[in-house]
Amino acid sequence: MSVAKLTRPQWLYATAITFLTSSIVYESYTSNKTLLSMMDDRLNLFIVANGVALGLWFVTKLVIFVLLGQLHESESGDLISMMLPMIAESLLTLTLFRASITPQFSICFVLLMPLKIMHKTLTSRVERLSELPTPGPTVLAHARVALTSLALAATDIASLYLLFTRQTSFAARLVFAPELVLSVIAVINSGLLHLLTSYTQASTSSLEFPTFPLRNLALVIQVIDNSLRCAVHLPALILCLRDYGLPLHIVRDAYLTSKNAHAAFTQIQRSRTASMDLDKLLLQNNLLFDEQYEEPEHSHVASDSAASDEEADLTCLVCREDISPDSFSDKSSSPESPALLPCGHLFHLQCLHLWVERQQTCPTCRAKIRPASPGSVPMSVAITRSSSGIPIKRVPSVGS
Repeated sequence: MSVAKLTRPQWLYATAITFLTSSIVYESYTSNKTLLSMMDDRLNLFIVANGVALGLWFVTKLVIFVLLGQLHESESGDLISMMLPMIAESLLTLTLFRASITPQFSICFVLLMPLKIMHKTLTSRVERLSELPTPGPTVLAHARVALTSLALAATDIASLYLLFTRQTSFAARLVFAPELVLSVIAVINSGLLHLLTSYTQASTSSLEFPTFPLRNLALVIQVIDNSLRCAVHLPALILCLRDYGLPLHIVRDAYLTSKNAHAAFTQIQRSRTASMDLDKLLLQNNLLFDEQYEEPEHSHVASDSAASDEEADLTCLVCREDISPDSFSDKSSSPESPALLPCGHLFHLQCLHLWVERQQTCPTCRAKIRPASPGSVPMSVAITRSSSGIPIKRVPSVGS
C-alpha cells in the first residue's frame, strides 16, 4: 500500500494522528516536561503509540521502495495479511514479559517490527520473481534482491553483536536473539532460493533435463530452513517455560515450522518416487518417440479433416505450448522431447516430470501414472501418422 494509494479514511487517520502527536510533543517541549512523564496519561500514550507506529510504517515503506522498488499487488497483499498475526504476536510477547519491560526494551521492540516487515517483503519478492516466465527477472531485479539481502543480513548480524556485547537483560536477549537468528536464516533461505531460481531460469534452454536433486533442491532448502527454525524455537520455548510461563506465540511458530518441514520432506519423497515411476513407465512402454515406433500394418486411415483436428490437438496441456513436429524425429531425451502416456495423451518430457512431482495422474484425464506391475503385460501405443510424420491418432493396444 503506497502513499499515493491511501484511501480517504486512511488519509484522515494519518493526518489526525500526526497532528495530535505533534501537539503532545510540542506541549512537552513548551511545558518543560519529559515525553515519558506525559505518557502517564493513557490517552497521550495511545496517541503517541499510534504516531510512532504510523511513522515507522511510512519510513519502512520508503526504505522498501528505495531497495526493492514499487511493490507488486501480491506483495502488498502479503504485507497486509501479516500485520494481524504480527500484532497478535507482539501483544502476547509484551504480556509475557510485562515485568521486564524498560524504555530500552520498548525501543528495541518497536524497531524490530519494521525489520520483520522488510524480511517478509524480501521473501515475497523472491517468490514472485521465481514465478516469472522465461527469460525471468531483469538484471535490476537481481541487483535489488542482492542489495536488500546484504543490507538485512548486515543489520541482523550487527544487532546480534550489540545484543550480546552490551549490558542487556536476560529477557531482552530471550526475546530478540531468537528473532534475529530467525531473520538471518530467512535471509539465507531467500538468497539460496533466488540463486536456484535464477540458475533454473537461465538453463531452461539447456538440452539436459535437470536431475532430481536440482528439481527438488528448493524443497530440500525448505526442509533445512524449517528444521533450523525448530532448533531455534525449542531452547527459547524451554527458557520461557522455566522463567516466564507458556509462550503461545513460540508454541504456534514451532508447530507451524515443524509441520512445514514434515510436509516438505514428504513432498520430496513423493516427488522422487513419482519421478522414478514415470521413468519406469516410459521405459516399459517405450513411450519416447524413437526408432521402435513403426506405422501399424492395419491402421485406420484418417480423413484430411480428422487429421488436421488431431494435429491441432498436439499441445502440451501443462505448459500450453505446441509440441514441435521436429521433436518426433529427435532421438535424444531432451526437455522438449514428447512423452506419450498409456492413456494416449501427449506432453513434453520436462513438463510431465514437473507435473508428476505434484500430481501422480495424467494432466488431461486424471488416469493413474504408475509402472506396470511385475508379470503384467506392458501396453504399447499404436500411432497413426499423417503425411508429415506427425502422429494423428493414438490407439492403446496390448503388445509384447
